[in-house]
Amino acid sequence: MEISERGIMYKIIIPLFLVLTFFCSPAMSATAEDWSNKANTLWDGKKYTDPKKAIDYLSKAIRLKPKDAVAYFNRGVAYNQLGQSNRSIADYNQSIRLQPDFTQAYINRAVFYLNHGNKKQGCPDAQKACKLGNCLLLDMAKKKGFCK
Repeated sequence: MEISERGIMYKIIIPLFLVLTFFCSPAMSATAEDWSNKANTLWDGKKYTDPKKAIDYLSKAIRLKPKDAVAYFNRGVAYNQLGQSNRSIADYNQSIRLQPDFTQAYINRAVFYLNHGNKKQGCPDAQKACKLGNCLLLDMAKKKGFCK
């Protein structure tokens, strides 16, 4: 049985074309910023309109840029919106590890702890946020008797 040059060419060219198409597709060339921007389009000013999709986009951004404190913070917000508190707190923690002066991460974590009656962890976060320049939560927590 003789194999023609044309047959060999098709056996090589077509799979090569498919592989190149996959690796050159827009999904493969998207940057961390592109994924974060996609998640941002789901933010309506108060919450994510589709938090599951936001988590997916932000997870892709984090895979491409694992030291992006803002992406972790935003994903923590989306997890919180879905009631996935352990994941939310883990993302706020990572956000703070990556950017120790991330005021809003301290605030969000403090709000979570204080809302769950955990003054021992919530008050230090509110105090840290105040030291970083935002005392609103600490003042409110003091008025309600949560913090000293």
